[in-house]
Amino acid sequence: MQEILQFFGRLHPLVLHLPIGILVLATCMIIWRSIKVTDLSPPLIRTALFWGMMTAGVSAITGYLLSTEGGYEETLVQSHLWAGVATTLLSAFLYFASRKGWDRALTIGAPALLVLLLVTGHLGGSLTHGGDFLMEPFRNTDQAAASMAVSRDEIVVFPYFIEPIFREKCNGCHNESKKKGDLLLATTAGITGGGKSGPLFIPGDTEASLLLKRIHLPLDDKKHMPPKGKAQLTDNEITLLAMWVDQGGTFDTKLAEYKTDEALDQLIGKYLIPEKDVLSLDVPPARMGTIEKLENLGFEILPVARDVPFLSARYKVDEKLDASKIRKLKKIAPQLISLDLSGTNSTDQMLSYLADFPHLQKLDLQGTGITGQGLKSLAGMEYLETLNLVGTKVDVDGLRYLEQMEQLRKLYLWRSDITQPDAEMLASKKPLLDIDTGADKSIFGSASLNAPEITADRDIFTDSLEVAFKINFPGVNLYYTLDGSDPDTLSIKYRAPFFIDKTTEVRVYAQKPGWEASEIASRVFLKSKYNPVSVKLDREPHPNYPANGASSLTDFKKGTTIFRDGDWLGYEQNHFTANFDMGSSVEVSRITVSALESTDQWIFYPAGLEISVSEDGRTFKEVRKANYRVTGKPEPPEMRNFSEVFDPVKARYVQVRVLSHLWNPEWHPAAGQPCWVFVDEVMIE
Repeated sequence: MQEILQFFGRLHPLVLHLPIGILVLATCMIIWRSIKVTDLSPPLIRTALFWGMMTAGVSAITGYLLSTEGGYEETLVQSHLWAGVATTLLSAFLYFASRKGWDRALTIGAPALLVLLLVTGHLGGSLTHGGDFLMEPFRNTDQAAASMAVSRDEIVVFPYFIEPIFREKCNGCHNESKKKGDLLLATTAGITGGGKSGPLFIPGDTEASLLLKRIHLPLDDKKHMPPKGKAQLTDNEITLLAMWVDQGGTFDTKLAEYKTDEALDQLIGKYLIPEKDVLSLDVPPARMGTIEKLENLGFEILPVARDVPFLSARYKVDEKLDASKIRKLKKIAPQLISLDLSGTNSTDQMLSYLADFPHLQKLDLQGTGITGQGLKSLAGMEYLETLNLVGTKVDVDGLRYLEQMEQLRKLYLWRSDITQPDAEMLASKKPLLDIDTGADKSIFGSASLNAPEITADRDIFTDSLEVAFKINFPGVNLYYTLDGSDPDTLSIKYRAPFFIDKTTEVRVYAQKPGWEASEIASRVFLKSKYNPVSVKLDREPHPNYPANGASSLTDFKKGTTIFRDGDWLGYEQNHFTANFDMGSSVEVSRITVSALESTDQWIFYPAGLEISVSEDGRTFKEVRKANYRVTGKPEPPEMRNFSEVFDPVKARYVQVRVLSHLWNPEWHPAAGQPCWVFVDEVMIE
């Protein structure tokens, strides 16, 4: 019987989210109805309150059963339990009031229920993650930096090496609110006091110490620590814990007092590499004329943040890269800290020019043809922290150059020629380096964060647009980019909503120590600086996909990945031209075309764009021509913006010719059959 009750108690983490969602929905409906935002029917509100009441009751019962297993701070558990009971009772009262038609009771009770839900949720989060979980982002994070400032011998071993291991890998289950096995690892008193299985360690005896015994148990053993499904200790972390126990397990002993051999000295030295902050350097801003010339060569260049001179650059995949363009990029080498050459025809010889880029922090070489020998040019980069080698030909020959990159903290090796054993050997030599080989991370068990939500009033704007991120999880850091590249911890750190004033792809992800980083969320915001007075098409779209005719291209109404949604202009086996009358002569420097691809429906992205301008509407001058490669394999439905930048030019009339591939490619099941091109918006800047 005890086992059955324990089973139902452990359902609590599963069911507790149901009443939260349902009751929040119910209270919002009551509030909306009371202020007459919308007219919601009483039966709908009553149904939501009924199921909220029922699931709240189930959650309270399972929570009580889970609490009987022990391991939680008693006062906090009782507070959480009674808050859950109060939530159930209040939701039951509101359900009864809804049946009786007591509108005033509902209006007063709904906000009270929301507050109670917040209190109950906070108490539950404190039980699971610790009492300071909510305020964790505001804690002083300068301790590590302060430790870096002291000499090697002055470093105190426990706070510098050992406490971070406990905090990242152990404290989730052994904190002041949740003492699994009656063991507390968040304080020195708790560490020395041990748990219900006895002392955590025996000073000077690593073999008899419970801490190391549990760590070395097989992963599938239920007593293995950390448990399967949690982030596991690395070999270097285990070595440091063993060193600490072996030499007394004290909390105030300095490194100078430790007896170490050559192997331990080498390991300790790997943790003592001082970090270099490139953003603190005094660098003059790059000239706007230089940036514009580089953009005309095919580079997309953006500032990494407001009021700083540092820049990020990305080269367009659809244009050929050569050594002369890399040499010209050197004109902004002092300001450039992020460079994306992914998908280009970059070679080892081109890579040699990057040795003259002194401040690069992030370099993306994914999908290029570089080899291990090409990394020799990067070995001397003193600020390089992130390197993406996914899908390259880099092999074991490149390892010696990777070892020389002292500041390297993140390395992506998936689908490269470096094997997993080679990567593990590199990790053992560089313990501060996080290596992503694409291996199955389920064996490490890091809990994954949800991707942040990107919020804004609209997707298409004319002047500027405020963008913000939302994530309902405290203590999380958000990092984002504005140039379409994948963000990492070197990217811009989100602190407050920001404004964009040009067509921008915003990409963001969530990161928190001890948790698996979230997936990257992405959203494209399109700027249409001008609203043409008229639009004309040289040919009508297919009668099945007419949208609203030519006006659809400037109505600021985006289509979806459902090609039949009625917002797409569709052309079968035809190019088409759109002529825009701006009403008066304006300065134009960018055209963006929004298109759809759905290969199983024979819909492909454009084969190219031809952009021309005119003052009289009769004689046009071509200002930009771009060609795009056809997709090389089946792809799910997806939308993409094709943006072309050119030297600013005055014009009243703008002509955009959208080229189709006309025929399905050779790999397609219907190769040689007529294909489609679908467009929903054209933005003029």
